[in-house]
Amino acid sequence: MALTLLLPVLACLQIPPRPASPADVASLKPLLTVSPDYSTYRVGDSVTFTCLTPKGHQAMQFQFLRDGAEVDSPETQSQLPYTYNLPSLNVHDSGSYHCRYWTHGQKILSKLSDPITLNVYDEASLKPLLTVSPDYSTYRVGDSVTFTCLTPKGHQAMQFQFLRDGAEVDSPETQSQLPDTYNLPSLNVHDSGSYHCRYWTDGQKIPSKLSDPITLNVYDRLPAPTLSLYPRYTVYLPGERVTLTCSAPGRELPSGYRFFYQGQQDPSVVQHPNDSARLEVTAEKGNAGTYTCAYSRWESNREISSGNSNSVSITVTDRPSAPRLSLYPRYTVYLPGERVTLTCSAPGDELASGYRFFYQGQQEPSVVQPPNEDARLVLTAEKGNAGIYTCAYWRQESNREISSRNSNSVSIPVTDRPSAPTLSVYPRYTVYLPGKRVTLTCSAPGDELASGYRFFYQGQQDPSVVQHPNDSTWLEVTAEKGNAGTYTCAYWRWESNREISSRNSNSVSITVTDRPPAPTLSRDPEYTVYLPGERVTLMCSAPGSELDWRYRFFYQGQQDPSVVQHPNEDARLVLTAEKGNAGIYTCAYWRQESNREISSRNSNSVSIPVTDPFPAPQLTLSPQQPVYVTGETVTLTCSAAGMLTMSGFRFFRDGQKIQSKELPSPWYSYTESIRLSGVVMLDAGAYSCEYWRRVSGREISSVRSQPISIALTDPPPQPVLRLDPPSGAVSEGLTLLITCAVSWDARERRFHFYKDGVELIPGDMGSEINTMESGTDSMNVSVLSIPQASPNNTGEFTCGYEENVGGRWVPSPRSQAVTVTRNITVSAPSFLWVQKLVVGGSFFLINGLIFLISHCCF
Repeated sequence: MALTLLLPVLACLQIPPRPASPADVASLKPLLTVSPDYSTYRVGDSVTFTCLTPKGHQAMQFQFLRDGAEVDSPETQSQLPYTYNLPSLNVHDSGSYHCRYWTHGQKILSKLSDPITLNVYDEASLKPLLTVSPDYSTYRVGDSVTFTCLTPKGHQAMQFQFLRDGAEVDSPETQSQLPDTYNLPSLNVHDSGSYHCRYWTDGQKIPSKLSDPITLNVYDRLPAPTLSLYPRYTVYLPGERVTLTCSAPGRELPSGYRFFYQGQQDPSVVQHPNDSARLEVTAEKGNAGTYTCAYSRWESNREISSGNSNSVSITVTDRPSAPRLSLYPRYTVYLPGERVTLTCSAPGDELASGYRFFYQGQQEPSVVQPPNEDARLVLTAEKGNAGIYTCAYWRQESNREISSRNSNSVSIPVTDRPSAPTLSVYPRYTVYLPGKRVTLTCSAPGDELASGYRFFYQGQQDPSVVQHPNDSTWLEVTAEKGNAGTYTCAYWRWESNREISSRNSNSVSITVTDRPPAPTLSRDPEYTVYLPGERVTLMCSAPGSELDWRYRFFYQGQQDPSVVQHPNEDARLVLTAEKGNAGIYTCAYWRQESNREISSRNSNSVSIPVTDPFPAPQLTLSPQQPVYVTGETVTLTCSAAGMLTMSGFRFFRDGQKIQSKELPSPWYSYTESIRLSGVVMLDAGAYSCEYWRRVSGREISSVRSQPISIALTDPPPQPVLRLDPPSGAVSEGLTLLITCAVSWDARERRFHFYKDGVELIPGDMGSEINTMESGTDSMNVSVLSIPQASPNNTGEFTCGYEENVGGRWVPSPRSQAVTVTRNITVSAPSFLWVQKLVVGGSFFLINGLIFLISHCCF
């Protein structure tokens, strides 16, 4: 703030602050001190901070900061060092303190001093945390515990104090290791009480508040219980039940009990550990001896045990030998109401005072079923007395009853007849048709295990008249008039070699009615054999009086509607003949009646045999050319090699029949030809052929041959023949030029010259033939040169050419003839026309020669 006030003055004096050099700045670091110097302070304490400049430095102004924010910056002092006083500390005065100063003259700002941290605490917050390990709510005498006193975070303790019930129990000197602990290695009852701890801080020895208390409850062992026996005998028999009762003192509330055998105390060898106050022991030689007990209770998640009780002794002697128990009559299972006699027989040398019969293993006389002094017990088998029986005899000896060992056990199982099964029928109709499969299913209740089943017809119950005895749960019946009626069923099981039969099921009725008469099945067209792809219509005709029927068609004798071939409610079924559907077909008609389908008997069967067509023949052309010229004659020959007989041939162009020929019968030839004379463009196309043969009264055609294409072209245009000179007047010995020309196009050509109808070969009559070619290698002009004309050169001259069309050389018509006479004059039908043509040809020839020369030379 003071520095801000000085800035206008410095600006007027035009004395800008001069930054100190790095070395000066490094040395401009004051020393901050505090008095009194403690690590912690209490609220209300007074402290003074002093900012000391380095030796040789004069300070014009000082500044004090807490946590980086200015707290005081008075005007320049006349006395150094400068101090900053806090006369009464508060918690908010805590923080990190620095100071800095400005020098005289250039007002160079020093670096911050090293920090001093001021920790101011309210005494109310100085409260440690006391812990104990192990942490139980109750402890036994001899247990070991350790108390730990933990200071709050950021506090340093100089000394700790532990107190029990407000009195000091331990106050060691300052410890080198925190937190401090107080150990009780072996607890006694007098160690019980309420424990606290507190500490003193370093420096001013500020005492903290007391920690929250921990209560220590130390117990000696609980008072011993009393152990008693029932019944109390001096001697016990093997198998007798002896009850040991462990009774805690009246004020104790035990959580559980333990019984010790032969003085053993280790819980790992406790005899019959038990949470109950009673232990039932079956007297045996192996457990005769001395017993004690103890009780325990749970307090604060740990067990506190009592001292051991008095001891009791159990002495065991052998019982008399066991009797033998028998049954009459002897069954493995009994039905209610049957009489059963149990007989108890003591060994021959034993004298019995009486007998007892035991039910379900019960041994107490109060539950003997029923008590009897006689050796026999007669029972009426009922559910209430079904179970396991034993017996024993007894005699009076030493003022107590000595009972023998129990006899063998016998079982009297009593069972009701098993619950009735449920009889169901599938399919479930009110009426059935003869031949229909009907399944009767006898279903035992879910918890019953059946050994077999019986089905009864018309109420008969005697197994000897069982209808269709069957060990299976279902019975298949074919509906017929003779087995229509009412059915029931029962199931049975074997138990201990005895058959137990259930009650009878509900009844179901099977009513059988005749089927409607069979329809008539026909096919159209009516063939004995069919070819793949042919359409066949099957027609199912019900008798005339039957109306409103729907229809089904069956394939290969299948009757189940789920496998009907082409299900159809119409009376017609249209098929495309294929190898996959060749076979036998039948049909039936049906309608819905009384919520079920009534189907007629099956119709007559019809057969749809399907055969493959005959193998394809071979078609050939003569002459064989890649292309034909209109006007030529072509012969097509159809050959069916390997076939013995056939009835005729057919020829096709572009799939359309052009000729059919039926052969005389019998006919053993396998070739047939047709001749195409003077072919025209309409004759071009793809040709094929087939043959056919009559089989079973119908015509069976072969597969058609591979097609052969006939391509046609018109003859090339007629060439023009001209003479040079055009007048035809040539003196003997001079050169005669005869030119054959055709309009130019891109075709490949070969030229020919003829004299009096005979082709001239170069060299004849001293002639030369030169062919002029265009730049595209197409020939359109050829010249016959006779260097020295003579009388032998007179005659009639013509020319022609051939064109390459699709690989065939096709000849053109010959040109009009020109005649050279002995006087070397030329006659022509129209000399004027020839003259014009020769002039044009000469022009064309000259241009061609120029082009040829330029093409060859340049």
